[in-house]
Amino acid sequence: MRDTRKNKAYFEELVIDFEEALTETQEALDAGNFSTPSSKVDISLRLFQLSIMRAVTLYSYGISLEILKPYVLAILPFRQQLTIHADKLPAAHQPYRYAFEQLGEAGAACGSENINRYIYTLWWLSLLKACDVEQSHINDALNIVGERGKDKLLDYIALDLGDVNRPVSTKLYYPEVYKPLSDAFEASKNEQVKLLNRFMINWYDGLEAADWHDNHKCDLEFEYTDYYIGYWGLEHALVANLLNIPKKRLEQHPMVAFDLIQNEVIPLKTGNKLNDLLEDLPDINRLTLQEVASFTLKNNPSKQFKEKWGEDYVSRAMQLWRGVKECYSKREVCNFTAQELLFAMSYEYAVAPYSSENNDAIEFYKWCFENLNEKQG
Repeated sequence: MRDTRKNKAYFEELVIDFEEALTETQEALDAGNFSTPSSKVDISLRLFQLSIMRAVTLYSYGISLEILKPYVLAILPFRQQLTIHADKLPAAHQPYRYAFEQLGEAGAACGSENINRYIYTLWWLSLLKACDVEQSHINDALNIVGERGKDKLLDYIALDLGDVNRPVSTKLYYPEVYKPLSDAFEASKNEQVKLLNRFMINWYDGLEAADWHDNHKCDLEFEYTDYYIGYWGLEHALVANLLNIPKKRLEQHPMVAFDLIQNEVIPLKTGNKLNDLLEDLPDINRLTLQEVASFTLKNNPSKQFKEKWGEDYVSRAMQLWRGVKECYSKREVCNFTAQELLFAMSYEYAVAPYSSENNDAIEFYKWCFENLNEKQG
């Protein structure tokens, strides 16, 4: 169990209820029990959102991501079905679909405020990322969502998920809640952590219009959206995964979906644990470039980062190095891991002779060694 507000029996019963609702409603739709085009759109939206609620309920219940994955994969056909039925609306009624498919600047759908379409979509994308779903499936999800160039946060997310030619909007649909997440894509490494932590502090209170807000207090459910499925900032986990922010850097918060965050700290080379490594640190008061060269040669984690980043290695390596350098130059609190500091030192030693930046490399290395010392234990 991951959720602490309801007991095991509650979630077991809720999962069964959701399974029955999805099966029986889909059968009724397929049988033609909903005769008008608009009613088919209504039901399709309910099925799509219910499929996401089922996945979140299973996460709250505590199942592994491996078992959760098929339920996440099952969401896409429901979303595709919504567009299929929306396409069949008569020409004069096509505007009816806006509230069902648009993620902002549209009215309510089935009594649900438009922001819910935005939230459910981000949750869906978060689950796809956390469950390591195949790229082709993610591409299909992004294509059916659309909204290219309309919302800055969604555009940044889609870019990192593989929509490489996507234009990035300058606007946000819901800046009062989601600006910290959007800003994180343009921030330094240290600032990214601060922004994600700030987002979670305000997340629940800022989403009063969400269908699920205060559902733990509900004693009588009239709508499927009245059911309590757990409170998890899944969009926070999505951005943490895309920006490669290890969960250990994020503040403890009961609504952070820590088990969805994939970015554990990359281990040091075999036999080179941090405490052993610190015994080999040179005397920083008399540090020479020769000592730096010897140390970085023995303690270069580039191979692990290349395995982690794959084709994104070059861009992410530059981003990490610049983030560490910015932290040093601004004398900010260092939230970088030992592995990231070691990588930045090795990268600095490799590029410094060709860099046009005017700085004292020895002072930068001293700062890195000082922070490595602080991380002992």
